[in-house]
Amino acid sequence: MLIEVKIEESNAVRIRKECYSYVEFEQLSEELRPENSVTYLLVQDKKVLYQGKYQCVSGLSFHESIHYSIEQMIQSGTLKQRKGQKLLELLDRELAFPGGTQPSSTSVSFTPSSEKKNKKYFSLNLVSLQSFFKIHWKKIGIGGSIFFLLFIGILWSSTQKIKTNQIDSYQTLVDKKEYTVALKEYPQKEEVLVKQLYKEKNKEELSTLAKEGESHLALFYLLFLEHQWEKITEMTDLPVNEETQGMLGFAYLKQGKIEEAELINQEIKSEVLEEQIQFAKKEEAYQAIHEKDIKKAERINQEIHDEELTEDISVAKSIVNLLEKYKKDKEDTKLSESERKEAEENYKLWEEKLKQLGGVSNDESNNEQ
Repeated sequence: MLIEVKIEESNAVRIRKECYSYVEFEQLSEELRPENSVTYLLVQDKKVLYQGKYQCVSGLSFHESIHYSIEQMIQSGTLKQRKGQKLLELLDRELAFPGGTQPSSTSVSFTPSSEKKNKKYFSLNLVSLQSFFKIHWKKIGIGGSIFFLLFIGILWSSTQKIKTNQIDSYQTLVDKKEYTVALKEYPQKEEVLVKQLYKEKNKEELSTLAKEGESHLALFYLLFLEHQWEKITEMTDLPVNEETQGMLGFAYLKQGKIEEAELINQEIKSEVLEEQIQFAKKEEAYQAIHEKDIKKAERINQEIHDEELTEDISVAKSIVNLLEKYKKDKEDTKLSESERKEAEENYKLWEEKLKQLGGVSNDESNNEQ
């Protein structure tokens, strides 16, 4: 029976029907845009096989996204492996042979392209071959018998070779930790595989994928784990999407290059990156305070309007005024030596208090990392 995709909800202009065949929707998914999303049901003979939501991201087609979701459900234990594998096999067959129209495995047919029913055609199958050679054994002779045996032998050998050369599924290779093979056999799963290793903080396997699998994406995530910010911003040949661009913007921030991060976020408008930019600007303002550059801190605060920073700028102004006084006093020869010494001690005391504004200074924070 044909598997159908029943559309429940969608914002895609390309989707104009309520129901598509599985193969038809797989082809249609290649024309959808990243912002398009589709909530759907997979139905066969009025029975719901699967319910999901598809969005054209990560380079996965409709069929591939279902494969990935089901494999994740099996891995997390929310779906029994046997049931999940059975559904995957059913969908694979549907994609290859819509509606179960696959040819019989017990026969090999050679039919003419003409559809006229009154034309004779030649049909060859294993049963007819055996009957033919049984009836006409003497007529064919030993030469024909040998040819037949060779033909059957080659056919059997080819079948066995196909069976032994079958490639493991993506999830099987990942479970066996054969990541390089998984990348080679399923290059469309590169982003999924690399992100999984990144979440596991598996630097060793990311390094292997970068070298043996020649994966630039694996190298990118590896450098991010290792905090090699400058090398990240020097990389080329990266897939351009919101996630990698956001990470690139963060790498610029860690180098103190706020302007570059802002230029990136003008296009992707990432809330996470925007928060990091605001935080970086706030850190820059506190660095200016620690260096007694109150005007610079005020200019920055005019952009970010941070309440805590506003209060600390007011405190910093009074401290800087005291520091200017104590600096003059410790250098004033008209004062006694004890007075100058007291002024110097007060200067050091208030200078330390100034550095404590905003918590750990930007330099100290970088050193901790």
